[in-house]
Amino acid sequence: MIEQVRSRPNPLYNLNEDFDPVGNNVFLMSSKKSLRRHRSFDVKLTALALAVALVCLGCQPSDGLPSVGSAAPNFKVASADEPSKAVQLGDFHGKVLLVDFWATWCAPCRDELPKLRDLWNSNRSKGLEMVAISQESVADIEKYKTESGSDLPFFTDADGSANKAYGIDGLPTTLLIGKDGHVLYSSVGAEMGGELDKDLVDAVAKAL
Repeated sequence: MIEQVRSRPNPLYNLNEDFDPVGNNVFLMSSKKSLRRHRSFDVKLTALALAVALVCLGCQPSDGLPSVGSAAPNFKVASADEPSKAVQLGDFHGKVLLVDFWATWCAPCRDELPKLRDLWNSNRSKGLEMVAISQESVADIEKYKTESGSDLPFFTDADGSANKAYGIDGLPTTLLIGKDGHVLYSSVGAEMGGELDKDLVDAVAKAL
């Protein structure tokens, strides 16, 4: 199968990048070219901002985002509604699973979640399952649910193990996992105010 890891248009929040001190609320690529262009940055400020970014999502070394066609890594996350109840990838064997890594403070995530909810709701009767995973506290997730009125199945990755397993370094990150446990679609980022990626919609229709 041809590997197709889509990278959607910005804005997205990327943890492996340096913070833009101008206050644009974005992260700039820390490539050699970027470092030369921003060599006037204060080293201490850059290091501090990067440390804050890493703490925000508990970013840890990983093998990167699973490629299309590869076996999806296992994960175990707790339900935001019932913290004592945990689910893992194996619980969805034989089903098509939509996975979204997000955060309440991530504007692109908040913009995209209602669209993912519509996709999930329109395909639930056909067997589509969904998990929306955040590293934030149950209280933060519940606050968002109250404000948005969302009925999505939210889960918390308190120890960051799911984020690490999936190599999450930018939000939102969306994956579609097939009935056989292999990745059918993966994407990082979301277009503010735009439509849901047609490739994702088509992948869901084909998988069900």
